[in-house]
Amino acid sequence: LARKLSSNYGFVLPSATFHRLMRGLDGSEKMSKRNPMSYFDLSEDLDSIRSKVMNAFTGGRATVAEQKKLGGEPDKCMIQELCVFHFMDDDKKIVEAYQNCKSGALLCGEHKQEVIGLITSWVKNHRRKKEKLIDTAREILNVK
Repeated sequence: LARKLSSNYGFVLPSATFHRLMRGLDGSEKMSKRNPMSYFDLSEDLDSIRSKVMNAFTGGRATVAEQKKLGGEPDKCMIQELCVFHFMDDDKKIVEAYQNCKSGALLCGEHKQEVIGLITSWVKNHRRKKEKLIDTAREILNVK
C-alpha cells in the first residue's frame, strides 16, 4: 500500500535500511550506559578514554609469539571496529590494518596506540569546535 501511494503521489518509495550496532569496547553485544567500560563519552577525560581503549577487547592471541605466528582475529577486535565506524576515513588504511592484524604483522598494543592517537586528536578537535560554537548554540536556543 505504501509503495502504491508513494508512486501515485511522486513520493520517494519506502525502503528497508540496514543498521549495524557497534559492539562495546569490552566486546559486549552493544555499547551501553549501564556498562561504562563499553563506551567513551566525548566529554570524558582523555586519560579515561585512553584507559578504556587500552583495555578494549581485541582479537589478539595469548602471547606475542603466538600472534606473530597465527595472526590476530580482526573480526573480533573492537579497535578495528572503531577504525571502521569512526576514526579512519581511508578505506585502504582500514584494509591494510585488517590484513596486517590477520597476518600477525600488527600487534594489538601497536594498533591501540595508533587508534588512541586518532581518537584523542579527533576529540580535541571536536572540543575546540564545540567551544567555538557554544555561544551560537545558546543564541539559537535562547539560553543564557
